[in-house]
Amino acid sequence: MSIITNLTYRAMLYPMRRQARRFTRAAMAIEQTQRELLAGMLARNADTQFGKTHGFAKIRTFEEFARAVPIRKYDDLTDWIDKIASGQTNVLTCEPVQRFVPSSGSAAACKFIPYTQSLRRQFQQAIGPWAHSTYARWPELKRGRAYCSISPPAPAPPARGVIPVGFGDDSEYLGPLSRWAYKRLFVDASCRSETDNPAAFRTRHAAVLLAADDLRLVSIWSPTYFTTVLNELAQDGQAVFAQLTELAGSTRADRVRGALGDGDYQAIWPELKVISCWCDGPSATPAALLGEMFPNTEIQPKGLMATEAVVSLKLAGAGDPVLAGRSHVFEFIDTESEELAAPWSLEIGRTYRVIVSTAGGLWRYDLGDEVEVTGWRHTLPTLRFVGKDAMISDLRGEKLNALFVGQCLDTLRSEGLLAPGFAMLAPHRPDGAEAKYVLWLAADAPAPPRLAERLEQLLCENYHYKNCIHLGQLKPVELKTLAEDSPRAFAAYQNRLTETGMRPGEIKFSPLSLLNDWPEATKRLV
Repeated sequence: MSIITNLTYRAMLYPMRRQARRFTRAAMAIEQTQRELLAGMLARNADTQFGKTHGFAKIRTFEEFARAVPIRKYDDLTDWIDKIASGQTNVLTCEPVQRFVPSSGSAAACKFIPYTQSLRRQFQQAIGPWAHSTYARWPELKRGRAYCSISPPAPAPPARGVIPVGFGDDSEYLGPLSRWAYKRLFVDASCRSETDNPAAFRTRHAAVLLAADDLRLVSIWSPTYFTTVLNELAQDGQAVFAQLTELAGSTRADRVRGALGDGDYQAIWPELKVISCWCDGPSATPAALLGEMFPNTEIQPKGLMATEAVVSLKLAGAGDPVLAGRSHVFEFIDTESEELAAPWSLEIGRTYRVIVSTAGGLWRYDLGDEVEVTGWRHTLPTLRFVGKDAMISDLRGEKLNALFVGQCLDTLRSEGLLAPGFAMLAPHRPDGAEAKYVLWLAADAPAPPRLAERLEQLLCENYHYKNCIHLGQLKPVELKTLAEDSPRAFAAYQNRLTETGMRPGEIKFSPLSLLNDWPEATKRLV
């Protein structure tokens, strides 16, 4: 490792080391940390429109905060978000909103999450301890480069009033010193000049990563995001190898080609030590597949990080991820009793829904994420992600919601492209390399030629679905017709859900199914 590279890593990790020390101190007294964090946030935002409406100036305790401010989802905040987008200030926070960060919504195709300077610092307070512990456990990581993707590049989302939308790149989550070092130590596979052309982007993205023979650390969200690079070789290998040869020379291209021919993916990046990615919930199977492809690489489970907030972080060598107790104010709702619990009063083995208050202005915000408490690290609970509390399908990070899918189908019906009757979107082969969605239609609901194309257009109004299509993590939607007519298809639907333990009287048809065994279920159950 050169002196310059060593000094650059020191520059990047120095602020993260300080954040790790502060996080360790907070872990010893989470109740005090959370109460002080809440008091500070309330005091700073007492004169905002939201603060005045909810009497922030009079709130002194966690308990008073819970009584004064209702729990909200994003759809309950749209009026406040609209005010910010129109240029009003001092709405949800005293700080100016620097940008909106897009995410997928429930009823809305796209959520616009307000992002402030203080919210960036809250993210850093979780990213720093993770990075510090990872580089401390594997110091050899500093002998090569890393690749990180928090917000995968995508075409620019729609504008939202006077506020900019989206990040330029992932380094904007970091402070100035770490950002400077990041740009010198991490592989830049953003390929932003090609983001408007999905095929060109995937080809260039694959070539840039394959050219990085010194890759030692990969940090991504979905495990499928990385395997997409290898899938691209099967789809358009000639174009990828042409660009790889241009970037890294024929010797590197021949080495990659030979490794692929032998089925030895590890040989492509022989020094790859750690892949940090989702490993729980729907990501468990693809993460295990990634481990088989890279047997000499540590597959490190990533904590729960959403666009809105970071809930937990993984400390290298420390078991399950721990609550990001210095970042935001947290509350939890027991999924069985519906009782509210503070972070310091959680019970091991129970499952909770996460409620968060952030410096971006999301006050008592229901993330919709459910976590199981698996233990304690000092006074911090350790958490395992269970899944979403709503009817949401999330194979590759697309977060399709049943209400949104229903609106897409209603649009198709209003346009005369979808006949009345059984129509249901469901995931297809979610554990396979080519995950996609299929619209299952009854035999008495013929499909016009334009139906698939128009449905894909509507689904792509969901920001993360469009991004997964753009990155090649999902294939475009397909249509399949069942052998049964609508009545028999609906009967099969009810029978299939009865098999899962639901009582017939409780079953309501959903335009989005989370099951992936159609049409086998209809053949077996009708």
